[in-house]
Amino acid sequence: MNLQNTPLQQKKHIRCWDYCRTSNDEWENSDFSSLDAQHECNKAYISSQQQEGFVWTGHAEDGGVSGGTLNRPGMKTLMQAIEAGEVDCVIAYKI
Repeated sequence: MNLQNTPLQQKKHIRCWDYCRTSNDEWENSDFSSLDAQHECNKAYISSQQQEGFVWTGHAEDGGVSGGTLNRPGMKTLMQAIEAGEVDCVIAYKI
Protein backbone atom coordinates (compact mmCIF):
# COMPACT_ATOMS: atom_id res chain seq x y z
CA MET A 1 0.00 0.00 0.00
CA ASN A 2 1.33 3.41 -0.92
CA LEU A 3 0.81 5.60 2.14
CA GLN A 4 1.75 8.77 0.23
CA ASN A 5 -1.49 8.58 -1.76
CA THR A 6 -3.73 7.66 1.19
CA PRO A 7 -6.02 10.51 2.28
CA LEU A 8 -5.64 11.56 5.90
CA GLN A 9 -8.40 10.21 8.06
CA GLN A 10 -10.24 12.67 10.22
CA LYS A 11 -9.94 11.94 13.92
CA LYS A 12 -13.21 10.69 15.34
CA HIS A 13 -14.67 12.54 18.30
CA ILE A 14 -15.44 10.33 21.26
CA ARG A 15 -18.54 11.77 22.91
CA CYS A 16 -18.07 11.52 26.68
CA TRP A 17 -20.57 11.95 29.48
CA ASP A 18 -19.53 12.11 33.07
CA TYR A 19 -21.55 10.44 35.80
CA CYS A 20 -21.37 11.39 39.48
CA ARG A 21 -23.09 9.88 42.50
CA THR A 22 -23.07 10.20 46.25
CA SER A 23 -25.14 8.24 48.71
CA ASN A 24 -25.35 10.97 51.35
CA ASP A 25 -27.12 14.30 51.20
CA GLU A 26 -24.18 16.51 52.21
CA TRP A 27 -24.20 18.00 48.71
CA GLU A 28 -27.46 19.83 49.42
CA ASN A 29 -26.00 22.08 52.12
CA SER A 30 -22.60 22.77 50.62
CA ASP A 31 -21.20 25.35 48.21
CA PHE A 32 -18.77 22.76 46.86
CA SER A 33 -19.73 19.11 47.32
CA SER A 34 -18.26 15.75 46.47
CA LEU A 35 -20.55 15.77 43.41
CA ASP A 36 -18.89 19.01 42.28
CA ALA A 37 -15.43 17.55 42.92
CA GLN A 38 -16.26 14.38 40.97
CA HIS A 39 -17.63 16.43 38.07
CA GLU A 40 -14.49 18.60 37.95
CA CYS A 41 -12.20 15.54 38.06
CA ASN A 42 -14.16 13.83 35.31
CA LYS A 43 -14.12 16.90 33.07
CA ALA A 44 -10.38 17.39 33.70
CA TYR A 45 -9.74 13.79 32.65
CA ILE A 46 -11.80 14.21 29.49
CA SER A 47 -9.93 17.43 28.72
CA SER A 48 -6.59 15.64 29.24
CA GLN A 49 -7.62 13.11 26.59
CA GLN A 50 -8.50 15.64 23.87
CA GLN A 51 -5.59 14.40 21.75
CA GLU A 52 -7.39 11.04 21.66
CA GLY A 53 -10.60 12.70 20.49
CA PHE A 54 -12.45 12.86 23.83
CA VAL A 55 -15.12 15.57 23.89
CA TRP A 56 -17.35 16.30 26.89
CA THR A 57 -20.96 16.26 25.74
CA GLY A 58 -23.06 15.61 28.82
CA HIS A 59 -23.42 15.05 32.52
CA ALA A 60 -25.65 13.00 34.79
CA GLU A 61 -25.63 12.82 38.57
CA ASP A 62 -27.44 11.27 41.48
CA GLY A 63 -27.01 12.95 44.84
CA GLY A 64 -28.18 11.17 47.96
CA VAL A 65 -29.08 7.95 46.16
CA SER A 66 -27.74 4.51 47.04
CA GLY A 67 -25.47 2.79 44.58
CA GLY A 68 -27.25 -0.48 45.38
CA THR A 69 -29.85 0.17 42.69
CA LEU A 70 -29.88 1.33 39.09
CA ASN A 71 -33.25 2.95 39.74
CA ARG A 72 -31.78 6.46 39.92
CA PRO A 73 -32.89 9.55 37.97
CA GLY A 74 -29.40 10.47 36.75
CA MET A 75 -28.62 6.88 35.78
CA LYS A 76 -31.88 6.70 33.82
CA THR A 77 -30.95 9.91 31.96
CA LEU A 78 -27.53 8.49 31.17
CA MET A 79 -28.96 5.17 29.99
CA GLN A 80 -31.47 6.96 27.74
CA ALA A 81 -28.65 8.97 26.16
CA ILE A 82 -26.64 5.78 25.59
CA GLU A 83 -29.64 4.01 24.06
CA ALA A 84 -30.23 7.03 21.79
CA GLY A 85 -26.67 6.69 20.50
CA GLU A 86 -25.53 10.00 22.01
CA VAL A 87 -22.72 8.60 24.19
CA ASP A 88 -19.52 6.80 23.22
CA CYS A 89 -17.83 6.78 26.62
CA VAL A 90 -18.88 7.24 30.27
CA ILE A 91 -16.40 8.69 32.75
CA ALA A 92 -17.00 8.07 36.46
CA TYR A 93 -14.72 9.09 39.33
CA LYS A 94 -15.04 5.75 41.16
CA ILE A 95 -16.93 2.55 40.67
